[in-house]
Amino acid sequence: MDTLVFLDFDGVICDSAEECLVSSWTAYFSLQGTPLPSAVPANLKADFLNLRPYVRTGEDFVICQEILNGGLSVDSQEDFDRLASGKSAPALAGLRERFYEARTALLETDRDHWLRLHRLYPQAARELPRWACSPRFYILSTKRPRFIGEILAASGIAFARERILHADKTDKGARILEILECQGCRSAVLIDDQIDHLVPIQELGGPIAVYLAAWGYVKPEWLAETSIPVIAAEELKALVDAVLGPTRASVPSTPAGPAGCSEP
Repeated sequence: MDTLVFLDFDGVICDSAEECLVSSWTAYFSLQGTPLPSAVPANLKADFLNLRPYVRTGEDFVICQEILNGGLSVDSQEDFDRLASGKSAPALAGLRERFYEARTALLETDRDHWLRLHRLYPQAARELPRWACSPRFYILSTKRPRFIGEILAASGIAFARERILHADKTDKGARILEILECQGCRSAVLIDDQIDHLVPIQELGGPIAVYLAAWGYVKPEWLAETSIPVIAAEELKALVDAVLGPTRASVPSTPAGPAGCSEP
C-alpha cells in the first residue's frame, strides 16, 4: 500500500491528436499574420501524426506546423530537437503562448467541438472511474490540469484536481520523487508514451518503475529497440490493479453528473 501510480494523459489516457492539430494549426497561422484557411487540409492529419511522437511540450506542436508548412524533412527525435534548439528561449515561449491561446479560445468559443476532438482510450476509460477513487492514483502530464479536468468531467469521471499534476517545466522523475516524499511512500509506477520522459528515470534506478505505453504516440521501431518495459493496452488494467488493489466507483448521484468515489 506504499506504491503510487502515475499515468501520463495524452497518449496513455486520451487521444488528443486532432485537438493538438487544430490548435497548433490555428496558432501557426496567427503567428504568420495571414488569414486562417477555412478548413484543415485532409492530408495534414497523417503528416502531423507522423511527427506527434517527437512532441514533448506545447510549443513543439507549433514547430510541427512549421515543419509541415515549410516542407522540411524530419526523420528522428534528433532532427526535431535540432530545429527546436535553433530557436531562442523567447521565441519558444512565444510559440507556447500562442498555442495555448488558440487552445483556450477554441474551448471557450466552441466547447462541444473542442471536446469532440478528444477520445479517451477504451482501456483507460473503462477503469478510470475506479482508479480515480484511489488516493494513490495520479495523472502526471505536460498538459495543463484545467484541460485535463474539462475532458474527464465531460466523460463523466470525477477526479480530484490535486491529483492532476503538471510537469511542463519539471522533470517527471523529480516530480514523482517529491510526491513520494510528501506522501511518505516508498515507490511508484509511471506509464508514459514519451521515451525521453522514461529513459532518465530508468537510468537513475531508484524507486520509480517505468513502462512505455505501446498504444501511445510512439514509433514502432522504438518499441522494438527500447530497454524500457513495454505495456500493451490489454495489460494496463492488470498492472494498475496489481498496485492499487481493490477499488470501486460509486453510483453517480445524477445520470448526467460525473461518477463519484467511495472509499476503496
